[in-house]
Amino acid sequence: MKKKILSEDTKTRLRNILKEKKKELLEETVWIKKRFKEESKMGCKADIANAINGDQVVDISRLTNIKKQTKKIEEALIRLENDEYGFCINCNRPIPVGRLELIPFARYCAPCKELLSPESEHRPKRIFSEHAFV
Repeated sequence: MKKKILSEDTKTRLRNILKEKKKELLEETVWIKKRFKEESKMGCKADIANAINGDQVVDISRLTNIKKQTKKIEEALIRLENDEYGFCINCNRPIPVGRLELIPFARYCAPCKELLSPESEHRPKRIFSEHAFV
């Protein structure tokens, strides 16, 4: 069993941050879909593939990212309710509250995120880091 690291006040604050971020993402989704609908009325419906412009491609990519972020937020809210929130899912160490305030759906501490990220293939590994042996 993991030791609780967050006070009730901190949990409430982070829960509110997560819910607010989820609300913002939903509002952005509605706005993008409304824009799609308006643009499709103006475009050629017979050949929708040719009607996609650069903005629509960006919007589709953004919708994909919003869906991923929303899922991470929902998972974070579940972890928060189960007192599993705030711990790295790789090393089980506490994630600093400052990191959680910046990235409330963070699943990894910064060292593990760096080691696990695809970009880290191009950076030298910290082989003898104490963190690497946990």
